[in-house]
Amino acid sequence: MYLQYGAGILKNKLSIQDPELLSQTVDRYVETRARQLRRRPLPRPEGFDYGYFKSIHHHFFQDVYSWAGKPRKIDVLKPEELFNGDSVGYAGYRSIRRLAKRAIRNMKEIRWMDLCLDDQAAAFAACMAELWRVHTFRDGNTRVVTEFCLQYAESLGLKLDRTYFGKANSRRLRDALVSANGPQRTINSPTADIKADPNPLIALVKASMLSARTPAPLRPDIDAVPAAM
Repeated sequence: MYLQYGAGILKNKLSIQDPELLSQTVDRYVETRARQLRRRPLPRPEGFDYGYFKSIHHHFFQDVYSWAGKPRKIDVLKPEELFNGDSVGYAGYRSIRRLAKRAIRNMKEIRWMDLCLDDQAAAFAACMAELWRVHTFRDGNTRVVTEFCLQYAESLGLKLDRTYFGKANSRRLRDALVSANGPQRTINSPTADIKADPNPLIALVKASMLSARTPAPLRPDIDAVPAAM
């Protein structure tokens, strides 16, 4: 359904069959669309809801994938180095709508301005991890979850340094999301002793919040943030 026959990469509007070229092309298009989004925000007729979440994915990936903005129609597993080849337990595709809407509702029910910085960082990390675990789309989940959550936080007046969630830090961010969710639990799992660890993601979010409150010359180095192991 999603993969090119014999090529092992995602079908795309540009008929690209080289994985590295496709990755580079997706990056260019998404970066362009992200800049457009800064200048001209998408409409939010119902606020920060599931529909708006899907519209961000469509905006980012419309140039490359025919299924941009549409929830996946298959179950997915993704081998992770952090889990010795095991996968996060992503939502079954029939549960995507319900679980994504629940994650968004949970985020909106938090009284963010009543929390101290440490609690804000922990709660924001938990909300990101919950929505990301649903893995609504066949590809592009990290970018879209990040954009949606950052926009929501900014709409409330929460300050975060987007540099910590940008392309240069994408591997660290994804590993932190993987770590925060932990591996799926299956019979004979190679990760029986590995537990979910939200601390790398919390540390990244907290560093972003601190950086946003700090004059540029005094901001902490991104590389000083502990990475998922």
